[in-house]
Amino acid sequence: FLVLERVAYYEISFKFFTMAEIIPVMVSTTIFPVLVEKIKLKPLERNKFIRTVFIANLLYGLFVYTFITSFSGDLIPLLFGQKYNLTSAYCNEMFLTILFFPSVLFQANLLVALKMERIDMYLNLLSLLINIGLAVSGLYITKSLSAINYSIFISFFIFHLSQEIYLIKKGITQIEHAFVFYIVLCFVLFGYTFFKTLIPVLYLFPIFWIIIFRHDLLQISQLILQIP
Repeated sequence: FLVLERVAYYEISFKFFTMAEIIPVMVSTTIFPVLVEKIKLKPLERNKFIRTVFIANLLYGLFVYTFITSFSGDLIPLLFGQKYNLTSAYCNEMFLTILFFPSVLFQANLLVALKMERIDMYLNLLSLLINIGLAVSGLYITKSLSAINYSIFISFFIFHLSQEIYLIKKGITQIEHAFVFYIVLCFVLFGYTFFKTLIPVLYLFPIFWIIIFRHDLLQISQLILQIP
């Protein structure tokens, strides 16, 4: 569907994404035995652990996304040459998926720990079908690499939402928790995007995250942990 130049853009973007996803994959694998034990505990203690991990996943996804959108325009030409200076826009699109990727891994582990492997498999297949359907349709209509990136993002968003529906039914998470997750996500994304128009990212990125870790998200996180 696309010229080889666009394939190169995708490959470079995916190299960055692969590096970013290593940490949540390693953490997810490491904490799975702990998660199996925590599932057996009383609901209050179990839910506190689960929400703590959710907060960590949310922070990681937001941190990586804001870093990439801030510095990919400088990093990619520096590492791969000026002829790839257009890659950063597609890289930023691809990294929308990192906002959900860590949480999707963790929720998949939760489903498996609850002996819902079949549900997890069905949701994976659903995500795959949505991804392929949107990607093929988008490429046919737009002839743009963005169709691929947004297809992946939308499929992960639906995957994440579907997992939460099952976890809410099982009493592992609550609707309030899901609501706060998406509110915090939008709050940080729109806030950071707005301030990027006012402050150079070289200063904005460290200042923004110092403020986030010391005040806003810390307080919001404590509210999440207090939800019964």
